[in-house]
Amino acid sequence: MSGRRDIVILAGGMWRERWTTYQRIARELAKNARILYVEGNYSLGKLLKGLFRRRPYPVTLCGRLRTENENFHVLTPPPRLAFRHWFRPIGRLNQWILGRSVRRAARKLGIADPILWSFLHQTDRLIGRMGERYAVYHCVDYWPWLIPTVFLLGRRERIEKDEAMTAAKAAFTVSTSRFLARRLATVNPASHHVPNAADLDLFGADARADAEPADMKAIAGPVLGFSGTLEAKTNLDLLRRIADERPDWNVVLIGKTENVPDLGRIQGVPNIHILGLKPRESLPDYFRRFDVCLVPFRRSEELESISPLKIFEYLAAGRPVVATRYGEIEGLGEAVYLSDTDDEFVANLGRALQEDGPERRARRREVAAQNPWEQRGEALAALIADFEQKLTDPTCFGRDPGRKTKGEARGS
Repeated sequence: MSGRRDIVILAGGMWRERWTTYQRIARELAKNARILYVEGNYSLGKLLKGLFRRRPYPVTLCGRLRTENENFHVLTPPPRLAFRHWFRPIGRLNQWILGRSVRRAARKLGIADPILWSFLHQTDRLIGRMGERYAVYHCVDYWPWLIPTVFLLGRRERIEKDEAMTAAKAAFTVSTSRFLARRLATVNPASHHVPNAADLDLFGADARADAEPADMKAIAGPVLGFSGTLEAKTNLDLLRRIADERPDWNVVLIGKTENVPDLGRIQGVPNIHILGLKPRESLPDYFRRFDVCLVPFRRSEELESISPLKIFEYLAAGRPVVATRYGEIEGLGEAVYLSDTDDEFVANLGRALQEDGPERRARRREVAAQNPWEQRGEALAALIADFEQKLTDPTCFGRDPGRKTKGEARGS
């Protein structure tokens, strides 16, 4: 990317919340650009729910703008209205509210002609109306499946149509898995695959011997650990089976547990410990206590949409990983114990405990080191540079990319 450019990122998460692809991509893009990071705006219902529980979400009715440093600014937009995944008019109103808030913040910061980088599938009404040079749609999950199945929100066909309109209007799209890239290529041929990666700075460093988390001190080994969001694709039946068959093993689960169907299947089990969401900086200390790290997914077509963010973090920490087999992790080879069935998963746990040692830990760290976030940032910078080059050649496009034509305006 030549020179420093302005990029407005419409993210799906809060900047200081649990770090996922949103924050890491923003950090990489910030190396060559001034960033306005627009946080995933929680709904009005969640705001009220949090207030009643005396645990308010970091959202204000009017939104707020703050500065992290001179080249990185964070906008918390007003909360969005509910039922946007059911009814198109509500989705349009939410986009109008979000667009108004972003434009106001951009004017205040002097941002002009930015790249609009959207992680949100429902932003087709914003593309071409934000004064952007062009727009990019970055897909990190299979939203038409995830939102109705996991969060029980919306109609699949409505979400599919919203995402297709957003992707079609983007100059190009980026997806974290090949499955997602193939889907988006049906509506936008300029679709690219840039997978997740490992945070080597955080997880690659050796944890201090005295840094044992307080809520882990009473948990004896062997410890089988999971870090991430417990959701519909998590195989809770498998976790319960492991706990029942091996009462001498302890299963530790770290992460969000909201909207988890059948969470009661594993609650109250003596050797299953649900510890909740932890600060990002503390995760290496928990990983140090994990004798084996778990990736226990239910088998389905949607599994192919997942990019292995947590697996890379486990490997960077040198920990053994037992995972349900799916396409995106086939290339990791012997660094991960891949399991085609629940029986094989349980058997692989025993193998992982027996075979672990310094040489295997070093090999896992080597695999993680081959997949750093810096590499992904370079890939995105190359995509931007390539597209910027095409913009200088008027024969490459029949119209200005990312801008709405009259036909698109009538069809939206």
